[in-house]
Amino acid sequence: MLKFVVPAFLLASPAAFALNGLRPIGVSAESNALGGTGISNFYNYYDALYKNPAMMANAPGRPGQSQGVFGMTYGAFNPEVRSTTGSDQDFKKPINDTAAAFPSAFGIGNKLSSRFAMATGFYGGGGGADYGEKADSVYRAKSATKVWSLTSGLSFAFARDSSVGINLTATQVDTHASNLSPVKGVTTETGGTAYTYGTLVGWRRQVDKATFGAIYQPRQNAYIQKARDIENDGIKNDLSFTAVPSEFATGVTWREDEWMIEVDYRFLQWSQAEFLKSVGWKDQHVLALGYEYGTKNRLRLGFNVSTDAVSSRGNTDGFATSTVSGKQMINLAADAFATTSGLGVTNKHYTIGSSHELSDALKLNSGVVYMVPGSITRTGSYAPPTGARDYGWTAKFSGFTAQLDLTYLW
Repeated sequence: MLKFVVPAFLLASPAAFALNGLRPIGVSAESNALGGTGISNFYNYYDALYKNPAMMANAPGRPGQSQGVFGMTYGAFNPEVRSTTGSDQDFKKPINDTAAAFPSAFGIGNKLSSRFAMATGFYGGGGGADYGEKADSVYRAKSATKVWSLTSGLSFAFARDSSVGINLTATQVDTHASNLSPVKGVTTETGGTAYTYGTLVGWRRQVDKATFGAIYQPRQNAYIQKARDIENDGIKNDLSFTAVPSEFATGVTWREDEWMIEVDYRFLQWSQAEFLKSVGWKDQHVLALGYEYGTKNRLRLGFNVSTDAVSSRGNTDGFATSTVSGKQMINLAADAFATTSGLGVTNKHYTIGSSHELSDALKLNSGVVYMVPGSITRTGSYAPPTGARDYGWTAKFSGFTAQLDLTYLW
């Protein structure tokens, strides 16, 4: 069960519960220990490449110096889903394992000169959930997804206290899912392979003991041919979806000799996301706080909270429709996806970690993220020829991750 860096469509993955919406709070142990911050503070090239590439040009170290990052993570997730109607209203858990250890960080950066720096990072992940053939009350939801991203970036310091940066990302998303159709009562398949490409631009400015940062990332749309029978007419439709929403983020770091505090704000424009806006997603605001104490050996604490990306709702007309990739999808299917997938349920995280300089060249970092339990409920009714019927589901989630990173200078 791997942590996502780029989200996948129609994923009933426990890993996806662990995010603010679909976006991870951090990619390195240092950032995760500090609440997912990193817009205005440099931790390592791998994290800066993903969070704010402008931080790289002013990174500590001599011209020509390189840094490598490698990390491992253990994650344990606890998703549960139940029907709110019918005789079977017990919570269902996936029959597959939802805890595992996996590689979670791999990247390299180089301070090319006093003004230029560059980095390349590999971001991978995946996951899935299988509620089993007997879980009719949650439509036998099943999915498996793999995501691979390669990111490269460049940073330029146009002044001693100011820099800009940019990254370019290429991502492959391979996803396969199935569920019992709420209309026909037969198994409906979804899946395929999609590719998406994106960029992110960043800015950094230092004023005395304060460092300011900001980034902007346009949304990234992906496309799968013959992905799903959206209209239940026996024909698989092509599907476009937003893998990464438009994002604006800003942050400020204040650093003293033995301590540092950082505050980040992020805006995620899910209301313009292909597909997700059709299942009730809305714009999201995220606040991240991080505190660090120490010099060579450091203690780190953090907190990350967001508004709901997707919320509970009731009394929905299940047969009313919304447009998805030019086709009409019924609200009943949208509500089933929103609850059985559980995406965006968790929106509060407490974090803790440490950093230890094992030598002048080697540093060990840890980060633990606790995901406060969250839940979502969707209910409604529809009127097939046999008469009016109610429907509804509730999803819950909790979990944690523990990550160790090694950074090496040469």
